[in-house]
Amino acid sequence: GKVAYPETPELVGELIPLILQSGANIIGGCCGTTPEHIISIKKKILISGKIIN
Repeated sequence: GKVAYPETPELVGELIPLILQSGANIIGGCCGTTPEHIISIKKKILISGKIIN
């Protein structure tokens, strides 16, 4: 019973442009998400020019 979350913050960040292009309005994390994942997500959203609330 070991939980594994192999997605690194960098990998998650690389997926954000595709997620935004797909029409996502809400992006967040769940089990296994660290503050570093959220920082990576936020950086990519800021680069995209999308509004963050």
